[in-house]
Amino acid sequence: MKRTASILLVVFVVWLGAHAAQTSALSARASWPVAEEFVLVPPPEIARIASGGYNELWADLRWVQTLVYYGTAKIGQSDFRYLGRLIDNILALDPYFHDVYYWAAAASTYKQERATQEEFRTSVRYLRLGLERFPEDYELHEALVMKLWWDLEPEDPAERRRNRLEAARIAERAMRLPKAPPGTATRIAAMWSDLGEIEHARNTLRQMLLTTENKQARAKMIARFRYLAESEGEAELLAKAKREFDSKHAENLPGAPSDLFVILGPRRKRWPTLDELTSGTLLGQLRLLEDEGDEDALDQEAPEERR
Repeated sequence: MKRTASILLVVFVVWLGAHAAQTSALSARASWPVAEEFVLVPPPEIARIASGGYNELWADLRWVQTLVYYGTAKIGQSDFRYLGRLIDNILALDPYFHDVYYWAAAASTYKQERATQEEFRTSVRYLRLGLERFPEDYELHEALVMKLWWDLEPEDPAERRRNRLEAARIAERAMRLPKAPPGTATRIAAMWSDLGEIEHARNTLRQMLLTTENKQARAKMIARFRYLAESEGEAELLAKAKREFDSKHAENLPGAPSDLFVILGPRRKRWPTLDELTSGTLLGQLRLLEDEGDEDALDQEAPEERR
């Protein structure tokens, strides 16, 4: 019993000491000036020179400094005046510091309660820089699309349309990236139709429908195409073309991605020999590379070359 009481007493004394130390530390910290008054950062133009050749090391140190600076600032009570310079220093030191681009785009707009248009433009700038270094990064594409389509609100309607056209083009490029979700094409078609580019929306759906293997995404594309089509007959023709494509894919290149089948095409019945490729007319060489069923069409298309 005495031993238990002694342990409890020691624990209580330690807790009192820790509490007193914490109170003293917080009181002292409250009297310190705002941290940003002491941020010393060289201009980005000379960051690599100032690093003495240790670019990546200094980029890491600046990254830690930036996170601490941003995290300890009081939202609404600081103008984050050094945030841009810190970020630009990191990117000047190490342009391939991947995580910084996405973080910088977000941090640039989460400084005050409501982001300004200037802050959104800064965010767009960091995303553009990121895509220059990482053109295959789907998340950077998607973030830039959202900023251009929803966040930038210029007063000039023409400029707003240019931003949205750029967003649609970037989204269209991103939908072919490996990490793009299966149903992306449907959303992009909706973007083009909102811009009044109905035929472009249809073409986007046509292209992706032939290579999309996700059945649920394919059904959504057909439904969207039917909505955009002037008649349901066109949508049915597209669905029929997809079924024929799947049949040829399964027959000629089963198990391979549909994108690869689009590139390679149907399997050849016979490949030409070296002698056949190096002799005869150009038309004869081309004919050897075509299936037998295509020879008549080729003869009709090039009668002059045969003579």
